[in-house]
Amino acid sequence: MVEVEILGETYRFSTSYDKNHMEELASRLDEKITTIKRQSRSRSMKQVLILVAMDLLDETLRLREEEKRNLDLTLKDLERIRDVAGRIVKQSGEEAS
Repeated sequence: MVEVEILGETYRFSTSYDKNHMEELASRLDEKITTIKRQSRSRSMKQVLILVAMDLLDETLRLREEEKRNLDLTLKDLERIRDVAGRIVKQSGEEAS
C-alpha cells in the first residue's frame, strides 16, 4: 500500500509500483492540476480535470509519435549499415580472387 498526497488530500493505492514512483506521479499530477486551475480560474474542477486528462493524453500521443519516428530512423540507419557491410564483404571477396 502506497500513500500519496494530491491537492492536499491523501490517497492510498494498492500497487506494484514503488513509493518513489507513485510520489513522482502524484507530484506531476498535482502540478498539472494546479497549473491548469490557475490558468483558468472560472472553470469547475470537473472541467480542470478534463483539461488535465486531455493534456496528458496529448503528451502521451506526441511521445508515441516521436518514438515511432525514432524507430523508423533507426531502421533506416540499420538498412544503410547492412548495405554498406554487404558492399564491403562483396568488395573483399572480389579483391581476394
